[in-house]
Amino acid sequence: MVSLRHFAGQLLVLGVMFFFSGNAQAQTYFLTGGPEITQEQRANVFAYVKNAWQIADGKSATDLEAHRRWARGQTDAVVNGEVDYLVDQTMAKVRRLGRDRLQQVFAYIKQGAVIAGNMEEGHSLETHLNWASEQSEDTLRTEIVRIALAGYKAF
Repeated sequence: MVSLRHFAGQLLVLGVMFFFSGNAQAQTYFLTGGPEITQEQRANVFAYVKNAWQIADGKSATDLEAHRRWARGQTDAVVNGEVDYLVDQTMAKVRRLGRDRLQQVFAYIKQGAVIAGNMEEGHSLETHLNWASEQSEDTLRTEIVRIALAGYKAF
């Protein structure tokens, strides 16, 4: 017997995936309203989210430090806007990703979100990848969308 919670969860995932299968995009506020974070933490959030987007876009992850350098030279508003844009773009591509890319996107976007929430202690890209390797594709898609929509509030 399938629980109502499981059934409702699957319907929610299908609805979100349907919504993001075209050009429709949600406006996320990944860094808005969260705890105060340092400029370096903001640069780290940008770096991890940028790599999540690059992987979702069919590219490879690149050096985090290169992304951090760019973010350090921008205002908070510019970095926040770019993070929100990249999260939206990443979320729009989740439906089409294979397992390996889903695992990587999950790890990068989760690491960005825990940094945005000022909760990075005990979290690492490696621990997120290990967790993701044991999950189904549907679970990974659900988690990516949940994190993308909730940002730091997902934890």
